[in-house]
Amino acid sequence: MPEIQETVRVRAPREQVYDMWCDPDTFVAIVGGLEEADREGRTLKWEASGPLGLTMHGEAEITQEQRPDRIAWNTIEGALDAHGSVEFEEDGEETLVAYSLRYDVPGGAAGKAVAGMTDTQGHVRETLERFKRLAEERTAEA
Repeated sequence: MPEIQETVRVRAPREQVYDMWCDPDTFVAIVGGLEEADREGRTLKWEASGPLGLTMHGEAEITQEQRPDRIAWNTIEGALDAHGSVEFEEDGEETLVAYSLRYDVPGGAAGKAVAGMTDTQGHVRETLERFKRLAEERTAEA
């Protein structure tokens, strides 16, 4: 199961950064291709545009939630078998946001071929960069 890890430094307080990440509306704004997300308790349901114009659906269970330090999840239904976490570390007036994602693509060779059409490492990096911009814009407005 491949693992991707990326970190970004955000000029915003850790509690604010954590709360923004956990907000489904923010999540839709930062995750490329994500069209919808809804959280009910410890369950997050999502819908996204996939490769070749396919629509993907998924459901994840929040397995660990320690505000404002860490949130982790596992997929329980959907296109990918994924396990992820985000850790938030205060560093002066900034917050280090570390995103870790492990995933496996179902569907044998065909599933892996479709997944190979996407740059998952780049997707994680772009998600963090969009999050950084949004968090810093909101902090500047406050």
